[in-house]
Amino acid sequence: MSDEKVITLSEALEFDDTVHAEVKAFGGIVHLTSLSTELYTEYLSERESPVHTGHRNLLLLVYSMFTPEQRSLPKEERLRLAAQGSLQLFKKKGIQTLSMLTNKALEIHGLKDEQKEERKNVSSEAPSDASLTA
Repeated sequence: MSDEKVITLSEALEFDDTVHAEVKAFGGIVHLTSLSTELYTEYLSERESPVHTGHRNLLLLVYSMFTPEQRSLPKEERLRLAAQGSLQLFKKKGIQTLSMLTNKALEIHGLKDEQKEERKNVSSEAPSDASLTA
């Protein structure tokens, strides 16, 4: 038997598993926050729009830059704000800065290639009858 504490649903719901990162850019500090599953699903759906072709990761960056107030806006307003923000960043900001910020946004969401590879390696070590989703 493990010495690990068994977590109840209510304890899991109360636990803040949000990841925060601060990156020096644009003459100050840019605060990035990981997305809830609900917002991440919204981002995944929206990124498939042809409007975001070529700058889909910028959309993730913009969602990660949202303040708590922006995250609580109605969905349509969030979508409009995210689309406008990613397009403006694409048009007006330098690739080096955007790459740095986007890489950090990918990292806090576990989406960098090496993080994906690590998950793949861990999952391949699981016994064949084990389910990672069960």
